[in-house]
Amino acid sequence: MVWEQGVAIIAMVTAEEEGGREKSFRYWPRLGSRHNTVTYGRLKITTRFRTDSGCYATTGLKIKHLLTGQERTVWHLQYTDWPDHGCPEDFKGFLLYLEEIQSVRRHTNSTSDPKNTNLPVLVHCSAGVGRTGVVILSEIMIACLEHN
Repeated sequence: MVWEQGVAIIAMVTAEEEGGREKSFRYWPRLGSRHNTVTYGRLKITTRFRTDSGCYATTGLKIKHLLTGQERTVWHLQYTDWPDHGCPEDFKGFLLYLEEIQSVRRHTNSTSDPKNTNLPVLVHCSAGVGRTGVVILSEIMIACLEHN
């Protein structure tokens, strides 16, 4: 889906594990590990960098299509201070996370092909109905405030 739809940003709103239970499969490789590259079918994913900002982390991924040789950069922004069935631990941290999404979106739009502006953002949490919806609604509300 990320490759097919040309997703430039993945906004993940969950920790990989919470209370000893897996909340999300780690689909991207760890930076600095022996295996900083993983392959899924025809796609090879390499972690280029990671910046930890306390309650969220920004990771740069390179995705390469092994048949065509085409490469893309995908930004992975993971917010980890919002427990399942709860509220963000630090609301200011959540607002900073939303600002980071906007900043990365502006960057990707400015560096992408002019006919491919506003590339899709994929948002996910563990279930896809709570935190995901709040992030999407927050983005919509911010856009409305900025344009009205």
